[in-house]
Parts: sequence; C-alpha cells; structure tokens
Amino acid sequence: MWYPARTQTAPPIGGHAIRKVPIILLILLAALPVGAAGDWSHSTVFGDRLGWVHPLVNYSFDPIWQRNWERHLLRGGGLRTTVGSVSTYDFFTLMTVNVDQPLAGPFRFIYRGSWREGLHLDEDLQEHWLGFEMAVAGPMGLHLQVHPTSDKEDMDLRAGVVLVDATRERYLRLSLRLDDFLYERKNPHGGLSESESVGVQWEGRYAGDRWEVFSTGYYGSPSERIYPDAAESPALAAGSRDRGASATTLRYLQENGDFLAVGLDHYDFAAAETWRDPAGGYDYRNESVHLRLPYPLRTRHTVGLRPELHWLRQWSHSEGYWHFDY
Repeated sequence: MWYPARTQTAPPIGGHAIRKVPIILLILLAALPVGAAGDWSHSTVFGDRLGWVHPLVNYSFDPIWQRNWERHLLRGGGLRTTVGSVSTYDFFTLMTVNVDQPLAGPFRFIYRGSWREGLHLDEDLQEHWLGFEMAVAGPMGLHLQVHPTSDKEDMDLRAGVVLVDATRERYLRLSLRLDDFLYERKNPHGGLSESESVGVQWEGRYAGDRWEVFSTGYYGSPSERIYPDAAESPALAAGSRDRGASATTLRYLQENGDFLAVGLDHYDFAAAETWRDPAGGYDYRNESVHLRLPYPLRTRHTVGLRPELHWLRQWSHSEGYWHFDY
C-alpha cells in the first residue's frame, strides 16, 4: 500500500529526513499505517558516501533459529526479531509475529504481523494480516486473509491454496494478492487506478533426509494512478509503485545435526510521481541481491561457531526532484 503526497514542500537538497525510531516491540500489534509527510518519502542515504557493514549482513538472523522458524511456520506460533544501530540517528528493525492455531472443525486461525524499517529500504512496513484456513480434502486447504488499515482505501487482500503434510512442517501456501483493492471507492484524493497491483505470494518448505529448501516471496504488477481533480489532490497528478521480494535457502544436513546452507535474497522497489508543479516529480528505483553461505557449528551444548560468507550488492537510481546514482 502507498499514499499520495499531500504537500509541495520539499527538504533542501542534501538534508536528512526525520525518521521514526522503534519505541517498544508491542507497538507492532497496533500496526499503525504511516502517511506521507512530504513529497520525497524515500531514504536520502543513497546520496551520501557510505562506509558501514550492510544491516542485512550485520543483523542477519541466526541460521539455526531461522531453520526452526521455517519448520514451525504453519504449525504454531512464534516471534522473530533483529534490531540494531546503523548510524547515529537510525536503527534497523526487522520483526515478524506469526500465529497459526487450530479452531473447531476444519478451520485454523492465521495471523502474520510485520514491522520493517531501515536506511537501505524505501518505505517503512508496518502491517498485519489475519484470516482463516479451511481444510478441504486430504492435504489441501483454502485460506483467506485481509490486511485492515485505518484508511480503508489501503486495505489489502490475499487468498489461495495450502498444501501440507501430516506434521505441517512440509508445506506450500500460494496466494493471489490484491493491494488497495478498495482504493477507487474509498480514497479522498479523487484518485483513479489505471492499473491495479495484482501479484502472487508464496511460502513453501520441503525437507528430505539430507536436503531442505525454503522459499518465500511476492511479485506482482505495479499500481498506476492518476489524480485528475486538482482541488482534491493539489500536489500529485499521477503516481506508480512496484515492489517485489523473495528469499530462498537450500540446506544440506549432516549426520551430527549441523548443516551447510546457501541462500539468495532479492529486493526490488520502483516508484514514480508526477507533480502539478512543472519542476517536480521523480523516477526512483532501488534493488538489492544478497547471497548467503552460513555454516553454523555446535561444538558444545552451550558453545557454537557461526562462520558465514555474504555477498551483497545494492544499487539505486533517481531522476528528477532528487537525483543520484548509487
């Protein structure tokens, strides 16, 4: 989901926008949506010379804990979080709350809450998905989830099929996702959708005797909107958003319980806006690829080694109001 700009007041070139700092973990459950505070809502850090270990490397999840999280994703509940400082003024925060509990009959309650903020990301993500899964026949089920927001035009919907084994540790959940599906009927800016954001979201896990694979992600079509009424949208005339991400991990299990893994993560974001001010508007893109090679070793019951290799490349480009190549 995204929000149109409401003003034409811009920070000076080279300035730094005020960013939110996480307060307490429980604020995730409130999942308050964030509105646009100005014309440029993305990070300004890509215009600077940087010299730091990337947060996705420095604050990556423990590989053993991550494997346990994947195993129990569709059979219980859990909380995973990583929080760390990346500059004098900024934290990196990545947190997920997961609930998957059986109800009466063929139904299960499912909930997923996410909180994500960081310098290398484009927009803060605070959302919660809740809904139900219904067993249909054998290993197959259906699910329906909604992401409610205080602004009804930003509500999202996803629905699809679920395939699980008896332990629910091997699974595939495949969803068709509709972002902001009430936007034209509920937005107060006179916005019209020329193209709706429709995509495919998935999470799946397979485990054999020695090999495991886990994958999760979302890719879809961009949303494109126009705002023909200047009285209802005085700053923004048109805009588009496109966002996708995926993470896949392959593991080889040894007889003593240790494992060697290789993971590949991808993140892609693009945004463009046309302002009524002839001098305004921008075309922005931010993408990263992250290759991970962890080999956690449990040398004793309470002591272990965690050697890892990471290769990460991030590139970003913007033209118009804020111009840079990173």
